[in-house]
Amino acid sequence: MEELQQLKVLAERRAPGALPFIEVYLILLANLETGLGQGIFEDPASIAALSEDFLLYFIVPLKATLEGERPETPWSYFVRASRGLPSQPLLIVLTGMYIHILLDLPRALDRAAGLRPADYRRFNHVIQASVGPSLALLAHQHHSIAARILSRASLPGAALAHHVIKSMRRIAWHRHILGSYAGTSVLSPTAKRPKNSFEYS
Repeated sequence: MEELQQLKVLAERRAPGALPFIEVYLILLANLETGLGQGIFEDPASIAALSEDFLLYFIVPLKATLEGERPETPWSYFVRASRGLPSQPLLIVLTGMYIHILLDLPRALDRAAGLRPADYRRFNHVIQASVGPSLALLAHQHHSIAARILSRASLPGAALAHHVIKSMRRIAWHRHILGSYAGTSVLSPTAKRPKNSFEYS
C-alpha cells in the first residue's frame, strides 16, 4: 500500500491521467487486506503472496516508465494513453485493467504454487467487488467515449464491467493452466520476482 501511495505521488507530477487507475487499485488493495483480516481465504499466505507479486508486476514497470526509463513495456503505452486522454478516466481504468489482468496476472499465477481454486475464485470476487462499482461510478460521472459504450450496451454499466473483467480473469487463468501443462509458463516458477525498486529509491 505504501509503495502504491508513492507511485500516486509520482503520477500526480508525471502523468495525472493515470491517477484514476491507481486510485481504483488502492481500493482493491484495501479490500484484499480486509478479506485477509476477516479470514475469507483458506490459505491466506498464498493469497498474500499472489497479491504482492501481482502488484509488483504493475508497480515496478509503471514507476520506471514514469521516471523515463527503458525498455518499453505495455505500461509505457498505458502512460502515453493516460497523457493523451486526460478526460477519459473510465477508458484509462479499463486500459489498465486489461494490461494488468491479461499480462500480469498469468505471471503472478505462475509463481503461486499450490494456489487453491476456491481461493482464486474469492480473489476474483474481491477484484470485481472493488473495480465494478468504480467503473459504474466513472461511467455515471463522465460523459466519455467508454461511458457512452457502456450506456448503449445491452447490459447495465456495472453488469457489463463485471462481464468484461470476469472474461479477462478467465483468460488469465487458462493461460496459466495451459502454460503449466505445456511446460511453457509465461514466467518460470524459478524466475526471480520483479525487484521492488521503491526499496532503493
